[in-house]
Amino acid sequence: MRVAEQVWVDQPPDVVVAAFRRRPVTWLRPFLHLAWQDGRQDRVHARDAQHDVRLRPAPLPAAGQPSYDLRWDVTSAAGRSTVTGNLTVSPAESGVVIAIVADVAGQTESPPTAVRAEEMVIRALLGHLRNAFEAGTAASADS
Repeated sequence: MRVAEQVWVDQPPDVVVAAFRRRPVTWLRPFLHLAWQDGRQDRVHARDAQHDVRLRPAPLPAAGQPSYDLRWDVTSAAGRSTVTGNLTVSPAESGVVIAIVADVAGQTESPPTAVRAEEMVIRALLGHLRNAFEAGTAASADS
């Protein structure tokens, strides 16, 4: 399933870009875990999920905007899922827009509803990241 979501963040672009450039990207794991729990209907298996993430600079950033290749693998008792796509940071009026366009494959439980679990996971991830960036704690949340 293909998903595309974005969120506006009240932070300067250099703050957000610096966080996404930070290596290793283990600081993302708590946000991935929260987002997976928020978006999944089977919360028992979501709680025990293991998350592996890779975030690499994209070879051809769009119009000078920082862009990253994203791969997020999730393994739980319910199965395995993979999110692959692109995360882009675009300057906006007094902030940035973080956008994710990705394919979600694997163990999915989405009924044909207006909002699918995959969309909820990506929305939740962006929401948690926005909150952390605006609180000044995004890249300090190592796990």
